[in-house]
Amino acid sequence: MKRLHRILCATEFSEPWRPAWEFAQRLARATDATLLLLHVVPISWIPVPIEVPFVDPEISRRLVKDSCRAALERLDQLAHEAQDLGVRVRVEIKWRPPR
Repeated sequence: MKRLHRILCATEFSEPWRPAWEFAQRLARATDATLLLLHVVPISWIPVPIEVPFVDPEISRRLVKDSCRAALERLDQLAHEAQDLGVRVRVEIKWRPPR
């Protein structure tokens, strides 16, 4: 059987996700794999009244930055939780506009 090196666990921080997180931690610990904890920040479009010609790009950048910072803080908390169990963890954040 092939050895696991990395386990991906994506999260949106909901309660229904919690059992998957707990399983990923147990699996990573049992196989000595690195756990990659991933969160994709959904970037919402800013509703703009028709009479406003554009949204200041700086406001958009600030919203993305604030969302990513908040998600990273939460990922770091989860990473410490897993590290306390002896699991190697990497956190990663991606962002994307809505579809």
